[in-house]
Amino acid sequence: MEKMEPFIDKWDDAIVIAESTSRMSLAPQIENLQEIRRETEDLKISDCADEAHEALIAYMDQTIDAFIAFLGQEDDEKVNRLFSSAQDSMRDWSELVEEIDE
Repeated sequence: MEKMEPFIDKWDDAIVIAESTSRMSLAPQIENLQEIRRETEDLKISDCADEAHEALIAYMDQTIDAFIAFLGQEDDEKVNRLFSSAQDSMRDWSELVEEIDE
């Protein structure tokens, strides 16, 4: 889990910026999120954290998909559904991390 922490911090910082960026200027922020996601996926994780790692990647993928849908001016219902799905994956990740820590 210690290996993931710097990437999670970097991701959280990038999310704050993306959420405060106008639609017209969002593409570079999405690229940054995609880069962090690739770096996170490439981490060598111990077997006990594989499931948590996969949930984290799913969360990142779904968040990026939501930002891309927003950028592409998809309807609000679709964008909200994607962000909601991402939050579900984040909860899954959080629960898996708690199990590891126990």
